[in-house]
Amino acid sequence: MNWYFRKDGIEKGPITSQQLRALARKGVITAEDQVRREDLAEWLLATSVKGLVPEVLTATNWQLTKGVLGGHRIKLGCPHCQESLVVDLDMAGQQDACPQCTRAFMVPIEPAEDLKRQHQDEEVNRRAKQDAEEQAYAHQAIVEANETPQMVETSTRKRLPVDDLLEWCIGIGRDYLKIVIWIYRFLLYASAAVAIIGLIAMIFGIFVAVFEPEGMKLTGALLLIGGVRALLFSLFTFLFSLLGLVAVSVAACVFSIQEHAKEIAMK
Repeated sequence: MNWYFRKDGIEKGPITSQQLRALARKGVITAEDQVRREDLAEWLLATSVKGLVPEVLTATNWQLTKGVLGGHRIKLGCPHCQESLVVDLDMAGQQDACPQCTRAFMVPIEPAEDLKRQHQDEEVNRRAKQDAEEQAYAHQAIVEANETPQMVETSTRKRLPVDDLLEWCIGIGRDYLKIVIWIYRFLLYASAAVAIIGLIAMIFGIFVAVFEPEGMKLTGALLLIGGVRALLFSLFTFLFSLLGLVAVSVAACVFSIQEHAKEIAMK
């Protein structure tokens, strides 16, 4: 009895039963091909013909590995002779033949499915990490945006009238502040000079009043009085200049501290 077989969509035959079995043993006809007898119109799988195609076993002991040049490969053992084999991942779920015993076997589909799940899990973790970073960045931006107005409001709320007075007093600038300081320094030096002159006048007046003739005593008394007045004036000028210099220095320090605090708040 003659047979026909269909492989890759192409019908071939007729051939005898012996020829059909010989092609099956050689692997030309596999379990996925179809056959029919010449007296039947219905096509059947080759596996439905008893003894035509041997049972195709699926390799169970497998391991997913990475190739030297990249990509993944499947390391497995032949289910018939246990020969160690390495096949490409693209062969997963397909039929292959052992080069040692030449018998056909099925490459398991699980390695491809496991790798696919692994890639999906990695993608999910990557997206979750990215979303977490974006949320943290957005939260930080909101916190910074909320903190800046609060700092400004706090600074405005704690402002005292003396702050306005200090800024008005030294608002003319640091250059004018230096000029004022130099003026006070000059007054200090001038008062010291007047004090020295007054002290000399007092000493000279006392000397004239004591050791000179009667006609010079009045002159000595006048020199003594003038020296005392000069000494008192210089003392008053010295104290006034000293207090003014201290006040201006304190105002300059307060102004510098306020400017520094504003710079820190802006950062």
